Amino acid sequence: MAAGGSAPEPRVLVCLGALLAGWVAVGLEAVVIGEVHENVTLHCGNISGLRGQVTWYRNNSEPVFLLSSNSSLRPAEPRFSLVDATSLHIESLSLGDEGIYTCQEILNVTQWFQVWLQVANPPPSAPQCWAQMASGSFMLQLTCRWDGGYPDPDFLWIEEPGGVIVGKSKLGVEMLSESQLSDGKKFKC
Repeated sequence: MAAGGSAPEPRVLVCLGALLAGWVAVGLEAVVIGEVHENVTLHCGNISGLRGQVTWYRNNSEPVFLLSSNSSLRPAEPRFSLVDATSLHIESLSLGDEGIYTCQEILNVTQWFQVWLQVANPPPSAPQCWAQMASGSFMLQLTCRWDGGYPDPDFLWIEEPGGVIVGKSKLGVEMLSESQLSDGKKFKC
């Protein structure tokens, strides 16, 4: 060390180690996709065997208590319940249920597990599909839109009759060459 310099305090490194350990425990995440008006179950980690007391929170700006395996604590809403004393069961999902949920389990040590719940609101209307000749070429452009849903749909174009798949994309646009076309051919999205 240079004269006048001092070594970092060991407690700073211990605090940093504790913070990193917290990130590792919180990093055990899962993603679950549920559908509006359906039920979903979120699992508390991937541990089997003996389980400790479990408490579930919803993470907004601050954690909000949902329910606990401690029978003296009542659930925040009647549509929340526990399955196998550890997993959070949510009835009748709404779009507002989407977010990050945290499970705290206390056995010999306290562990935290996070689950990201995504809620899927098919669009309120049917898909809109059309065909048009691409400008400046002899290609047919098939277009299908289905806006307002979550997550974004995958589009599959099928030739009828026969059910031959002519394209699949997230954009809903398929370009067909002249060799793929004939009079009376129908396509379905």
